Amino acid sequence: MEMNIRKVGAVDIVDVHGNLDTSTALEAENFFTSMIEEGARKIVVNGIALDYISSAGLRVLLVSGKKLKELDGELRLAGLNESVTCVESDQFGSFDLNK
Repeated sequence: MEMNIRKVGAVDIVDVHGNLDTSTALEAENFFTSMIEEGARKIVVNGIALDYISSAGLRVLLVSGKKLKELDGELRLAGLNESVTCVESDQFGSFDLNK
């Protein structure tokens, strides 16, 4: 997994490449925690190059989103390909990655 940040105005866009799963979840969690601690409040996760996300990866996004919400910030998902949204929608039912 590779994660790169680019800034557009007040928004930090994180381009995620590869898999966000059990083997990369801790790295991703540390990455987002550092961003939040350094003042990021609006984060968009660009998943156009995200090949796979497991429940561990979803947990990272949910925890990061909750941290941001407590700070009046937000985390949004964008550019998820169909295989990523379908796999997780099948596993999580009511958790809609498209919203």
